[in-house]
Amino acid sequence: MALSDIQQRLSDIEQEKEQVNTLKQMLKDALENDIPYQEAYAEQKDWAAKAKKAKESAYAAANADEIQEKIAEHNEKITSMNELLSFDLFQYYQENNTNEFEDANGNIRKFKVGATLVRGKGSEE
Repeated sequence: MALSDIQQRLSDIEQEKEQVNTLKQMLKDALENDIPYQEAYAEQKDWAAKAKKAKESAYAAANADEIQEKIAEHNEKITSMNELLSFDLFQYYQENNTNEFEDANGNIRKFKVGATLVRGKGSEE
């Protein structure tokens, strides 16, 4: 694919994003101008505040802070292990030129190798 095709596709994507943003703003404006919706929204906010207070008192009784710390620790480990797995899978793909492997249970597993566009210009690094 030629560079001009990539540039045109990027331009088309940006135009579509602008259209989506415009349409989303139209929906937001419609909600802001609807009195019954605004009344229902205000009532919902009151209920949400009551539910939040009840949740906080229930968490306090269950030592939720300690549990949430443990959850955060486990999530950090999972994130780290997923990053390592991603690196390992990429190396496996480079060495074996395949995106399939057999897991420890004998199941065939597939993975994706891809590229994503990052913000900014490459020459600024």
